[in-house]
Amino acid sequence: MSRDLQLGLFPTEPVADLMPDLVPDEVDIYILNLSGGKDGPRAAAVALDAARAVGVEDRVYTIHASLGPLEWPAVTVDGVRYPGSSELAALHSRALGVPPERHIEVRRTHELQGERVPYDL
Repeated sequence: MSRDLQLGLFPTEPVADLMPDLVPDEVDIYILNLSGGKDGPRAAAVALDAARAVGVEDRVYTIHASLGPLEWPAVTVDGVRYPGSSELAALHSRALGVPPERHIEVRRTHELQGERVPYDL
């Protein structure tokens, strides 16, 4: 049942007639969050379809908010390398057609001895 409920969140037929309502033209930048998980790319694909339908795809950016040490790291098992969450988010962005310069990874920083350095949870 939960599988049907989750799949029901995303339409399977094109919804081009709804797209102009989903993407107002007054917005300068659209930011889509990608965690590196399985749900983000599908939601981002729907949002990108909306942006493409109204000609504002060039305003779409993807973002990955790093959790630092809480992120799944890349691992190698039996000689096969599997990417970590941050790398997966970047790969998802690329697969969706968002140029690498419009994919942003955000990490917390704090000041240490007069310099901004990464600060993870």
